[in-house]
Amino acid sequence: MSYRLILSSEGGGEVDLYNDSDIRLVSIDGVSPEAVVNTVSRYGADGATYISSKVDKRDIAITCRYRSAAAELAKLRLYEVCRPKRVVTLRYITNNLDRYIEGYISSCSTPPNVHPMLTQIQLECPEPYWRDYTSSSMLLYGDSALFEFPDTGKEFIDNEVEFGNLKTSRITTITYEGDTDVGITLSVGFNAACGGFTLVNLDTGEYLTVTAEFLSGDKLTLCTVNGGKYATLRRNGVDYDYLAKISIDSTFLQLSPGENRLKIIADDITATGINVLCYYNLLYGGV
Repeated sequence: MSYRLILSSEGGGEVDLYNDSDIRLVSIDGVSPEAVVNTVSRYGADGATYISSKVDKRDIAITCRYRSAAAELAKLRLYEVCRPKRVVTLRYITNNLDRYIEGYISSCSTPPNVHPMLTQIQLECPEPYWRDYTSSSMLLYGDSALFEFPDTGKEFIDNEVEFGNLKTSRITTITYEGDTDVGITLSVGFNAACGGFTLVNLDTGEYLTVTAEFLSGDKLTLCTVNGGKYATLRRNGVDYDYLAKISIDSTFLQLSPGENRLKIIADDITATGINVLCYYNLLYGGV
């Protein structure tokens, strides 16, 4: 099995810590699933009472050693990627996995007069979850084009070629393969007038309702990702903030690991009058 552990910066530089000819990975800590559990002790009683738990920001510590006599040049090459305050991506690749996490370099230190020369890197990740390198999408209701042909002025008709996908059932099951809850982004295109839009999670009973009148040609975008929630409507090329149009009893729905049954409610509009696409990332607690 092949392994790669790539540190890359916004400027385009990168170092493969598993396969670099001059830089060798000594240790890496903080890449496994971790949580902070809050408890309170009871006077005179054994054990403790559970209060809450959460996943805190992730701190990753990396130690590298240099293989060749040109250690100084290799150190400078690593420092070019890992300058303090810089945003970097740590990507872990095997035959079965391709995941990444982003963070900020808080320190990149090479203690002087230490032999062999070592560099210690501290990476702080405010968003603690690893992500799959490719995002996922699913058609929840309506039609979606699979591809388009350039306008050549010639007809192309072939009954054996599928040009699009039409989904007429309002209920869709998404099998989410991540190991922690994740928010979604909905892209809702209206091909006919509609008096409102609701997405229901049939497993939890939670729902997200937008109370507004939609016109043909409108495009509604809803994002329920933690830390980045928004709702916008594009009409005639102009974007409008639609967060205020979400009902106060709505929930910004999340996908949970396993099967999630979602239902679309949009008045009596048919599948040809609306198309709803769902986009989401796969999140993992560790690698």
